[in-house]
Amino acid sequence: MSRLFEIHRLGTEPLRKGAEGLIQLILASEDERVTAWTFEYLLPAAVKYKKRIDAHLYPNARHAFHRPNWEGHNPDAAKDAWSKTLLFLSQFK
Repeated sequence: MSRLFEIHRLGTEPLRKGAEGLIQLILASEDERVTAWTFEYLLPAAVKYKKRIDAHLYPNARHAFHRPNWEGHNPDAAKDAWSKTLLFLSQFK
């Protein structure tokens, strides 16, 4: 089971229980499932429980926009998202 699915299934419970650490979100504006859930549930819970979220929303991008050889591939968004991910992860060296 993917980690994203696990988080989606758990809802905001980990935030309520005091999950620690930084959270980065790379979101696609045309992803009706994950992006909608994030704005409806995760971000309000993050505010409520005072969690820091590093969120990036890519316009005109679909779910899995980073995946090459896929009709929804968005190379510009994928390149930018990857650089933001590397920058985010560099905080933990």
